[in-house]
Amino acid sequence: MISSRRGEGAVKRIWVGAFLMLFIVTEINITPAMDPQSSFSTSSTWWGASISDVTWYPWGSYFKDVQICILKEAGVLAIRLMLDKHPWDTKNSENCLGLPYPDYIKEIVELCRPELKVELELTQDSSLGEFNWTQKEEIIRTPSLRAEWINWGKEVVAHCKPDAINIMGEPGGGGTTLTFDYYYDNFVIPSINAYRSVDLDVAIFVMGMPFYDLSGFFGRPINDSKVYYCLHVGYHPSYNPTPIEIAYVSGDFVLGKQLLFDKLDEKIGPLPKSRVCIHEFFVGWQTPYPHEANWKVFAKDLYDYVSMNQMLGLIQYTIGKNQYLILDPNTEYTTFTEYGKLIVFIDINGDGVINIKDLFIVSKAFHSKLGDDNWNHTADVDKNDIVDILDLYKIARKFGKPF
Repeated sequence: MISSRRGEGAVKRIWVGAFLMLFIVTEINITPAMDPQSSFSTSSTWWGASISDVTWYPWGSYFKDVQICILKEAGVLAIRLMLDKHPWDTKNSENCLGLPYPDYIKEIVELCRPELKVELELTQDSSLGEFNWTQKEEIIRTPSLRAEWINWGKEVVAHCKPDAINIMGEPGGGGTTLTFDYYYDNFVIPSINAYRSVDLDVAIFVMGMPFYDLSGFFGRPINDSKVYYCLHVGYHPSYNPTPIEIAYVSGDFVLGKQLLFDKLDEKIGPLPKSRVCIHEFFVGWQTPYPHEANWKVFAKDLYDYVSMNQMLGLIQYTIGKNQYLILDPNTEYTTFTEYGKLIVFIDINGDGVINIKDLFIVSKAFHSKLGDDNWNHTADVDKNDIVDILDLYKIARKFGKPF
């Protein structure tokens, strides 16, 4: 005679087995009500994440195809990859795939598809050392360097075939000596024309001069419906707080939201909002996790502004360069993905394949929660402190596949 607890466990495992047979044998497409991907699957909005480690030194040491799967599972629809000109020119192959840098970037683009739109941003040239605004302005001002940069972008578009290309990340800071007209005539328009010569459909992202100011485009809008204007938005009230941030920190969310919306309206001005992207949203400075007070409320309001105005999208920045910050309206609008550490979350026993052994581990801990005798943290795939049907679902979707 078995104990009631053992009997309960046996019943759970029988129920789990029935579920798996239904899923694996008949291949029924089961979609949980709270699956983050489901709400975004038909959206054209660029809900995305920015990644630098994949394309900067050490070029993908933390980033592999499995991490792209994690992004897809989290509901991300777009990814912003920031490129380095030096390894592109030298065909450096010191990356996680062992490919020459141009082919490495091309392969990453292919791994992202079809679920993720890919923006490739021309961001830095590590051969010049620390790539700051002074060096970016020198490239824009110097004809030979400018021609090399524009031609690099043309090569990137032709070779990698991204969904979007950004002509230069943050081209000028607050102390810039470049005029907007010089930047527009000598760099923006020539870049657009160069990319259009090899791809008529690629989306082209541009920033202002200085980068946070789009007002120069108010009088000189770009007559190309596939060119998009980019804004960066930060929330860091612990550092020289703005009236918007002060309102959020104090808990006056109604005032904070109104001030935020008014400020975004002012920054976008007469530009069509459908051609504007919140290209980077970041929280705090160099911290493993955001610690700023009420930042999630700010993030939700920012998401609402993008949605209600039918903007192109909103792209998150990494936190501490080892975690994604993802807006997801099905959760609390934010999730964290430690992309250097989550490689074993679905392959529970670490044998390189999703199989019955992984499912058995989950079945033993099924319906357990943190603190229970049969709790097993490795069986909690989605890390919500309970082993339930969603954990089984995530494993069953990858059943029989290498990881």
